[in-house]
Amino acid sequence: MKTSLMSFALALVFSVATFAMDNIDDTKKTSSATITTTNRAAVYNLVYTSAKAGLVTVSIKNQDGLVVMQEEIESDKKGFIRPYNFTAMPAGSYTLIVKDAAGKSELSLTYAHTVLSPVRKAEIKSLESNKYQLRLIGSTAESIEVTIYNQFDLPVYTETLTQKGSFIRTYDLSKMKSAKNRFEVKANGKIINQIEL
Repeated sequence: MKTSLMSFALALVFSVATFAMDNIDDTKKTSSATITTTNRAAVYNLVYTSAKAGLVTVSIKNQDGLVVMQEEIESDKKGFIRPYNFTAMPAGSYTLIVKDAAGKSELSLTYAHTVLSPVRKAEIKSLESNKYQLRLIGSTAESIEVTIYNQFDLPVYTETLTQKGSFIRTYDLSKMKSAKNRFEVKANGKIINQIEL
């Protein structure tokens, strides 16, 4: 009888210890949410991590406190990454509220409209025999104006290009007797690059 009582008491102590350990482990299993920028303008990533699967509610409020977007996401044990595109949103401060079974997190971000250049890259490369290569990458401009100036800063050649996308154009300046030349590249009337060679 004493052995049975002793065994029961030990089993009870072991059960209580195990329950306490489970509770300690549960306190370690917290969730977290962060906002990160991306390489795309106006797109932000919500990075949610949790050791437990469950339903997550994400709400976005504008600076006036109005909910402009809300959704529910079923998260697995690893969490998720969810992109949010603010392109159609007005510039201003926003709050992302992330709710799960453990509670809620509030994340702030400030969105400002960015004006993207109509040309991602414009460069001039010097070739042999006084020839030069214009390289345009990712042009969305309606028109590209290329002007070449001589050593006296006088325009000696002007050309308007209407081709979009990426392209290469070569200019032969071998007949010009100029110690140096300056290329000016404009997109939709605005200077995007000036290179002196």
